[in-house]
Amino acid sequence: MKRFLLFLFIISFLSVFIGCKKTDINEIWFLENSLDFSKSFDDNKSQIEQIERKYQLLQNKNKKWENGYIQQIQFYVMLYYRGLIDKERFIQKVDLIYFKYLKVNKLNDNIVFSYAILNYLKGEIKVCNQLLESIYDEKMKYYYEQPDNTQIKNLVAGLMLKKIKAKQFENTAFESFLRLEDNQLIEMLQVTW
Repeated sequence: MKRFLLFLFIISFLSVFIGCKKTDINEIWFLENSLDFSKSFDDNKSQIEQIERKYQLLQNKNKKWENGYIQQIQFYVMLYYRGLIDKERFIQKVDLIYFKYLKVNKLNDNIVFSYAILNYLKGEIKVCNQLLESIYDEKMKYYYEQPDNTQIKNLVAGLMLKKIKAKQFENTAFESFLRLEDNQLIEMLQVTW
């Protein structure tokens, strides 16, 4: 009986603990959804700062990439596309997120690609290329009908490193990744690869 009660206690504790995390991110998303995009950054400044503080608290609770870091990048992507921040400010904000994350964590495989893209957008091509070299697989087999994230990541890395000719991927499902314009690269920053 004691074991059963202990088991129930542990289950209820874990469910409350997990629920708190979900509540934290839900609260942030609620604040994000209440931004007024018809107004300027300055008009939304106090609310944006409140959201940034909430992300910081979430990141301080759990240092994992998926617990506030990637979501904050997605938040800045949204602000960029809605015109509340310019590209320079966007890059500065995202760079700061990586700086905070890498201060307490190692660069892991899930974020090497997006970190390389950030360095490209910052103009740090040498760093970008070194990161892309570490993940590029020249022997990758591509499935032209239904590419997965690994193939897309490898294709973009190969294109950026000039190891792949874009022409061979024209008229395939990869075609939309061949241009590599800044806005397309910014979109890729908000994905955990």
